[in-house]
Amino acid sequence: MDAAPPRLRAAFRNHFERAVLSVTNNIAEGFERGTTNELLSFLYIARGSAGEVRSMLCLLERRPWMKDFKSQI
Repeated sequence: MDAAPPRLRAAFRNHFERAVLSVTNNIAEGFERGTTNELLSFLYIARGSAGEVRSMLCLLERRPWMKDFKSQI
């Protein structure tokens, strides 16, 4: 993202933050539901969001400037 326009970086960051929040929010919402099937449904959604986050992290990992931050994660 280092060579990407600021608008693209902002859009990527926004999408990344929403995907991260989706993981925890879906787990919490599923936990508050009344049935095991509803919980499982929300856990599957959370799992999909986690996959999305993992994919985005793989893209970021390829950026040269990200290597400096790997030890801090």
